[in-house]
Amino acid sequence: MRIITLLATVIVSAILVGCSTTSEFKVPPPVGRAPPPQTSTNWTTCGASCTVYVQVANECKIDVTPLIVLSGTPGNKHVIVWVIQSSEYVFSTAAGTPAFDPKGSGEFFGPASVHGRTMHVDVTVATPHLSHEYGLNIVKKNGTVCPKYDPYVIE
Repeated sequence: MRIITLLATVIVSAILVGCSTTSEFKVPPPVGRAPPPQTSTNWTTCGASCTVYVQVANECKIDVTPLIVLSGTPGNKHVIVWVIQSSEYVFSTAAGTPAFDPKGSGEFFGPASVHGRTMHVDVTVATPHLSHEYGLNIVKKNGTVCPKYDPYVIE
Protein backbone atom coordinates (compact mmCIF):
# COMPACT_ATOMS: atom_id res chain seq x y z
CA MET A 1 0.00 0.00 0.00
CA ARG A 2 2.88 2.38 0.79
CA ILE A 3 4.35 1.79 -2.67
CA ILE A 4 1.07 2.73 -4.35
CA THR A 5 0.74 5.86 -2.20
CA LEU A 6 4.35 6.82 -2.93
CA LEU A 7 3.88 6.18 -6.66
CA ALA A 8 0.67 8.26 -6.72
CA THR A 9 2.44 11.12 -4.89
CA VAL A 10 5.31 11.07 -7.40
CA ILE A 11 2.91 11.11 -10.36
CA VAL A 12 0.80 13.95 -8.96
CA SER A 13 3.94 15.94 -8.10
CA ALA A 14 5.32 15.46 -11.60
CA ILE A 15 2.04 16.66 -13.13
CA LEU A 16 1.90 19.74 -10.87
CA VAL A 17 5.50 20.67 -11.60
CA GLY A 18 4.91 20.20 -15.33
CA CYS A 19 1.79 22.36 -15.29
CA SER A 20 3.41 25.10 -13.26
CA THR A 21 6.38 25.43 -15.63
CA THR A 22 4.55 25.44 -18.94
CA SER A 23 2.47 28.30 -20.23
CA GLU A 24 -0.92 27.60 -21.74
CA PHE A 25 -0.40 30.49 -24.15
CA LYS A 26 2.52 30.59 -26.53
CA VAL A 27 2.98 33.73 -28.63
CA PRO A 28 3.55 32.74 -32.26
CA PRO A 29 6.73 34.01 -33.89
CA PRO A 30 6.40 37.23 -35.91
CA VAL A 31 6.21 37.30 -39.68
CA GLY A 32 9.20 39.42 -40.71
CA ARG A 33 11.15 41.23 -38.01
CA ALA A 34 9.87 41.23 -34.43
CA PRO A 35 7.72 44.27 -33.63
CA PRO A 36 8.92 46.94 -31.23
CA PRO A 37 7.89 46.51 -27.59
CA GLN A 38 4.39 47.84 -26.93
CA THR A 39 4.41 51.08 -24.91
CA SER A 40 1.61 53.41 -23.84
CA THR A 41 2.11 55.64 -26.90
CA ASN A 42 3.11 53.46 -29.86
CA TRP A 43 -0.03 51.42 -30.57
CA THR A 44 -3.69 51.70 -31.44
CA THR A 45 -6.48 49.16 -31.10
CA CYS A 46 -8.73 48.28 -33.98
CA GLY A 47 -12.37 47.27 -33.50
CA ALA A 48 -14.40 46.30 -36.56
CA SER A 49 -12.65 49.20 -38.27
CA CYS A 50 -10.03 51.75 -37.33
CA THR A 51 -8.39 54.77 -38.87
CA VAL A 52 -4.64 55.22 -38.67
CA TYR A 53 -3.45 58.77 -39.37
CA VAL A 54 -0.19 59.20 -41.26
CA GLN A 55 1.82 62.40 -40.94
CA VAL A 56 4.47 63.18 -43.55
CA ALA A 57 6.73 66.21 -43.13
CA ASN A 58 10.22 67.56 -43.78
CA GLU A 59 10.72 65.87 -47.12
CA CYS A 60 9.31 62.39 -46.48
CA LYS A 61 9.64 62.02 -42.71
CA ILE A 62 6.80 59.57 -42.01
CA ASP A 63 5.13 59.41 -38.61
CA VAL A 64 2.50 56.75 -38.02
CA THR A 65 1.54 54.53 -35.09
CA PRO A 66 3.94 51.56 -35.41
CA LEU A 67 1.58 48.93 -33.92
CA ILE A 68 -2.04 48.22 -34.80
CA VAL A 69 -3.55 45.69 -32.38
CA LEU A 70 -6.58 43.71 -33.58
CA SER A 71 -9.14 41.81 -31.47
CA GLY A 72 -7.14 38.59 -31.12
CA THR A 73 -10.34 36.59 -31.70
CA PRO A 74 -10.11 34.03 -34.53
CA GLY A 75 -12.52 34.78 -37.37
CA ASN A 76 -13.02 38.47 -36.46
CA LYS A 77 -12.87 40.74 -39.49
CA HIS A 78 -11.33 44.21 -39.36
CA VAL A 79 -10.98 47.09 -41.82
CA ILE A 80 -7.84 49.16 -41.38
CA VAL A 81 -7.93 52.61 -42.98
CA TRP A 82 -4.80 54.73 -43.36
CA VAL A 83 -5.24 58.46 -44.03
CA ILE A 84 -2.33 60.70 -44.95
CA GLN A 85 -2.86 64.03 -43.18
CA SER A 86 -0.31 65.95 -45.28
CA SER A 87 -2.00 67.22 -48.46
CA GLU A 88 1.14 67.13 -50.62
CA TYR A 89 1.63 63.35 -50.22
CA VAL A 90 -0.35 60.34 -51.52
CA PHE A 91 -0.05 56.55 -51.42
CA SER A 92 1.98 55.15 -54.31
CA THR A 93 0.14 53.70 -57.29
CA ALA A 94 3.29 53.10 -59.34
CA ALA A 95 3.85 49.65 -60.83
CA GLY A 96 6.44 47.80 -58.78
CA THR A 97 5.97 50.10 -55.78
CA PRO A 98 2.47 49.43 -54.45
CA ALA A 99 1.05 51.59 -51.66
CA PHE A 100 0.82 48.54 -49.42
CA ASP A 101 3.47 45.81 -49.20
CA PRO A 102 2.20 42.80 -47.20
CA LYS A 103 5.75 41.42 -46.99
CA GLY A 104 5.41 37.71 -46.03
CA SER A 105 1.77 38.01 -44.96
CA GLY A 106 -0.13 38.16 -48.25
CA GLU A 107 -2.58 35.50 -47.02
CA PHE A 108 -3.46 37.62 -43.95
CA PHE A 109 -3.89 41.01 -45.61
CA GLY A 110 -6.60 41.47 -48.21
CA PRO A 111 -5.94 43.58 -51.31
CA ALA A 112 -5.37 47.28 -50.69
CA SER A 113 -7.85 49.81 -52.01
CA VAL A 114 -6.07 53.13 -52.63
CA HIS A 115 -7.68 56.50 -53.30
CA GLY A 116 -5.03 59.25 -53.15
CA ARG A 117 -4.36 59.95 -49.46
CA THR A 118 -6.65 57.13 -48.23
CA MET A 119 -6.07 53.39 -48.30
CA HIS A 120 -7.94 50.51 -46.70
CA VAL A 121 -7.21 46.82 -46.24
CA ASP A 122 -9.51 44.08 -44.93
CA VAL A 123 -8.02 41.50 -42.56
CA THR A 124 -9.37 38.47 -40.69
CA VAL A 125 -7.79 37.25 -37.46
CA ALA A 126 -6.52 33.69 -37.93
CA THR A 127 -3.67 33.31 -35.43
CA PRO A 128 -4.25 35.46 -32.32
CA HIS A 129 -1.26 37.56 -31.23
CA LEU A 130 0.77 36.83 -34.38
CA SER A 131 2.51 40.00 -35.61
CA HIS A 132 2.75 40.96 -39.28
CA GLU A 133 5.22 43.51 -40.61
CA TYR A 134 4.02 45.47 -43.64
CA GLY A 135 5.30 48.35 -45.72
CA LEU A 136 3.72 51.70 -46.63
CA ASN A 137 4.90 53.36 -49.84
CA ILE A 138 4.18 57.08 -49.99
CA VAL A 139 5.11 59.61 -52.67
CA LYS A 140 5.08 63.37 -52.85
CA LYS A 141 2.65 64.67 -55.48
CA ASN A 142 5.66 66.05 -57.41
CA GLY A 143 6.92 62.45 -57.82
CA THR A 144 9.49 62.21 -55.00
CA VAL A 145 9.39 58.69 -53.56
CA CYS A 146 9.62 58.47 -49.77
CA PRO A 147 11.53 55.64 -48.05
CA LYS A 148 9.26 52.70 -47.24
CA TYR A 149 7.91 52.76 -43.69
CA ASP A 150 7.53 49.35 -41.98
CA PRO A 151 5.00 49.19 -39.09
CA TYR A 152 3.14 46.12 -37.71
CA VAL A 153 -0.31 44.64 -37.24
CA ILE A 154 -0.84 42.22 -34.35
CA GLU A 155 -3.78 39.84 -34.74
